[in-house]
Amino acid sequence: MREQHYKRIIILLILLTTLPFLILFNQVNYSLINTNLNSFLFKFLSIFANICGFIGAILLLWQFFLGNRYIAKVFSPDILGINKIHNLIGKYGIILILIHPMLETYTYLEKLFWIIIPNITSNLEL
Repeated sequence: MREQHYKRIIILLILLTTLPFLILFNQVNYSLINTNLNSFLFKFLSIFANICGFIGAILLLWQFFLGNRYIAKVFSPDILGINKIHNLIGKYGIILILIHPMLETYTYLEKLFWIIIPNITSNLEL
């Protein structure tokens, strides 16, 4: 029973460190849904991509802390339970980190093929 208590505390700490990034959704002008949908989608996807990157980085930081046995013993003596959390947040952290550049590429370049073969030409005048 005591190990379940530690798992809940660890999950609560992870949530407390990742949820503040959702405040970034306040930067989206939701009134643009009715008037200018393209502008709304650009801003929404751009902020969503940034949130995915931030939360993914925080999850990987937690994975690093929970993967270290000396630090993990501070939270709980149940190393196997902490390793399960470590594996779980590692999977979701990597997924969020990989979603971040794909969404950024889609919002700015509108071609997902650019991720595989980047276009290095410039439209800027010298």
